[in-house]
Amino acid sequence: MRRRWMTALAACATVAALAVPVPALAAGTCNGLPVTITGTSGNDTIVGTAGNDVIAAGAGNDVIFGLEGDDTVCGGTGDDRFDSGPGRDTFVAEARPDGRDTIVARTDSFEDTVTYAARTTAVTLSPDGVANDGTPGEGDNISDVNAVIGGSGNDTLTDSPVGQHALSGGPGNDKITGHFSLFGGPGDDTLTIPAGSGSALAKGNDGNDRITNGGLRSNLTGDNGDDTIIGGNGGDVIFGGNGDDVLIGGTGADSIFGEAGNDQIAGGLGDDDISGGDGDDIFIATIKRDGADGFFGGAGVDTADYSARNNLATGTILSLSLDGVFGNDGEPGEGDTLGGDVENVKGGVGRNFIVGNALANNLRGGQSADFIVGADGIGGNDVIDGVLTGNICSFDPGDTVTNC
Repeated sequence: MRRRWMTALAACATVAALAVPVPALAAGTCNGLPVTITGTSGNDTIVGTAGNDVIAAGAGNDVIFGLEGDDTVCGGTGDDRFDSGPGRDTFVAEARPDGRDTIVARTDSFEDTVTYAARTTAVTLSPDGVANDGTPGEGDNISDVNAVIGGSGNDTLTDSPVGQHALSGGPGNDKITGHFSLFGGPGDDTLTIPAGSGSALAKGNDGNDRITNGGLRSNLTGDNGDDTIIGGNGGDVIFGGNGDDVLIGGTGADSIFGEAGNDQIAGGLGDDDISGGDGDDIFIATIKRDGADGFFGGAGVDTADYSARNNLATGTILSLSLDGVFGNDGEPGEGDTLGGDVENVKGGVGRNFIVGNALANNLRGGQSADFIVGADGIGGNDVIDGVLTGNICSFDPGDTVTNC
């Protein structure tokens, strides 16, 4: 890193005599900031100061050295090259394709950003040092930066396998693939953490987003919209946000929060803690026992759905009790917990032992002889369906009872 930085300093010293003058305050703005250094319409070499410079290079094939400070650079038309220095530097792409620009962020502990936020057409961006960024055929080259920001089109952002990058799509239906930090924006975005990744952060923001984690323990958030989130190979933390979401855990011990909306939540393998939050949520158990899961409802009418559980094949009795007692639900030894704020139950394929609570319950058995207890001393508030005949049911006067 030091060798690269010393090389940059040597280059700056060589071209110092060619640098354009530094006015006290130049006219115009760059990324909303008053410009402090302005280039000419020719091919300039511009060297910044140790302060926070705002550079508008202008037309021509320019070479810009940021030096120290948090610099902001607008290259203008032409094939420009920007070499950042220590500090949090930002290179701003023009609203339209403006030449084959090269952005090289010197490796340091600071965060450099390339933003195409002014673009309204789709761009493809990746900080991998390959000259294929921007619109098709534009040929920009982004290298080593920490953060990449797309425009308002349907953008494709992909990070480099080396380093830690934050990718932000902005408005539009974006496709974002990365192993560190991924952020959607307004629009229906697809966020993917590829296999082999470590811990990552992905947030969809507004829109109906799809987030898939192929890596280890990550923080996955849908935010606003009807989102689909699929966990990975570690203990993920998943937040659905507002909207009717589909949330699926992975192979680890996940913590899943449906939050607002009518959500469908499946824990996957591992000992999962699942909270529905506001709305009428459905907790979906797996076909086979998969760990000690906790299902907690929250506001709304919530359902624990074990209808896919094939306990007929194992010959076990599925015990499902809405009493909130820790670890007494599921197949023998499974250790699931159905919270006392869950209202409804759907039993498995085999025999079920289902017990309601004082709430208005809808208790549904399976395809074998079940024992269903709906009696809670409150008449007329429960619906009980044994599905097939031959079930034993306990209920109060006025409850709706079928196949018992």
